Amino acid sequence: MQFLISAEDISAGQLRGFFVGWPNPPLPETHLAILRRSDAVVLAVDEETEQVVGFVNALSDGVLNAFIPLLEVLPAYQDRGIGSELVQRLLAQLDGLYAVDLLCDADVQPFYARLGLQPGQGMMLRRYDRQAGARSPLSFQIQPLDLAHRQQAAERITHLWGSEIVVVHGQRFRPAELPGLVAVSEGEWLGLLTYHIDGDACEIVTLDSSRPNCGIGTALIQAVKQAAQQAGCRRLWLITTNDNTAALRFYQKRGFSLAALHPNAVARSRQIKPEIPLTGHDGIPIRDEIELEMILAI
Repeated sequence: MQFLISAEDISAGQLRGFFVGWPNPPLPETHLAILRRSDAVVLAVDEETEQVVGFVNALSDGVLNAFIPLLEVLPAYQDRGIGSELVQRLLAQLDGLYAVDLLCDADVQPFYARLGLQPGQGMMLRRYDRQAGARSPLSFQIQPLDLAHRQQAAERITHLWGSEIVVVHGQRFRPAELPGLVAVSEGEWLGLLTYHIDGDACEIVTLDSSRPNCGIGTALIQAVKQAAQQAGCRRLWLITTNDNTAALRFYQKRGFSLAALHPNAVARSRQIKPEIPLTGHDGIPIRDEIELEMILAI
């Protein structure tokens, strides 16, 4: 059994079977987001199957307090001491804090007592209609990227891509200098799309959203599609890399088709931008460029 203290190299596919008995359980993708946004995690991974078989997480202010919201071990792996090992390793990470609290049913209090926790009283609020992690609809507007916000766009691009420069299909772009669309809610940027028009083709150069699963990416796609049609474009297209399986799902679900595979194209891009990493999502080597397209009606 392998124990990890990070979920960054874990995929949603490794998180099947949890939240047993929950009437409205989170999806594996939501579970992964929970783990990655926690302040501390410990994961138990079966080294033969690479399946995550147990996990525990903590939320903390990093100064005095931490709260442990979730601990679970898959039924087939229970009674092997995995739960105890998970909690002990998490408490070791939280060793410098004053208070570590959790809520649990009375029948599992002896389990935590054996690990050094003491019973206490507490209060709680549960909204079971939100148990799956679904959020209330988010209100936002799509606006053109104007000159006054180019510096903000450059800072965002640098934060997400490691540089103001993005290199795709051997071409160097400065996305903050391109036409763009911004998703804005109460003055906060929630997403940014930049694009480049060449002849009758519109290329999406960058697309990001800071609030996944809220419709921001979809709205930006619809807005750039409209902008491309107004400019007389017949084709909307983009490049992603072979490791970015989430992007492949996202774009195909929104009407894009696989148009071309460019083997080892990223090696050529690294000659222009050496800081492009060798390994990407889920530990997959970044090698190939995959071209997706949508044919537009004029």
